[in-house]
Amino acid sequence: MRRKFAELQSPQQKAMDERVYKKLSTPGYRHFGKSTSYVEKRPFEQWFERSRLDGYIRGYLYPDKNDEWRKQKVYTPEQIDLLEKMKSYLTSRQQQQQQQRQPNEGFLNP
Repeated sequence: MRRKFAELQSPQQKAMDERVYKKLSTPGYRHFGKSTSYVEKRPFEQWFERSRLDGYIRGYLYPDKNDEWRKQKVYTPEQIDLLEKMKSYLTSRQQQQQQQRQPNEGFLNP
């Protein structure tokens, strides 16, 4: 599903990612008005695969209190459909794991 999400990227998202990467890979970049000592050194493809792509997914499935990714309407309708499927899958897996941890009634716990 993660790979499918990456394949659904719009040209606008790709352009935005390139702009973000350019800023992050520039020494002296100011993040929210504050200078940062971190400079991205990985090639774009590696940065996208290991950081940015997960940011898209995490931003939808587990938003922080500001919910910036969804409020900025970053996602296409196709991506939202896929993310909802991911969410459903993860929720069902969590429920299955919780049920497996609960003791079996009637076996040793009448």
